[in-house]
Amino acid sequence: MVATFQIEWVGLPQEVVNDAQRSPMWAQFEAMAQSAVYDAVITTDLQRPTAEMAAVSTPTLVLQGDPTWPILATAAAGIARRLPNAIHRILPVEAVHGIDPGGTAAAIRDFEQ
Repeated sequence: MVATFQIEWVGLPQEVVNDAQRSPMWAQFEAMAQSAVYDAVITTDLQRPTAEMAAVSTPTLVLQGDPTWPILATAAAGIARRLPNAIHRILPVEAVHGIDPGGTAAAIRDFEQ
């Protein structure tokens, strides 16, 4: 399940997944495989907001880290484009899954002004 998700949903090349399967971290990926279902929902279904989501008129800031996987970038841009008062900002990150608290706080401050 993890390999299929990484290849078909995330878009990683087969060679990268093969290497990951040989690494010590693969067991951790398999242990949290059930979260792949939630990841799939977030990165596909939420690109197409429900009527209730699209009706939200509150200003909304959609943040995306860069670099990130293409499917996540598409999801972030898609949700921002479809919400009536959303702004999409891309924040640089130093490592995959890393965030810069200062940069994030600055983006939120700018959005609130």
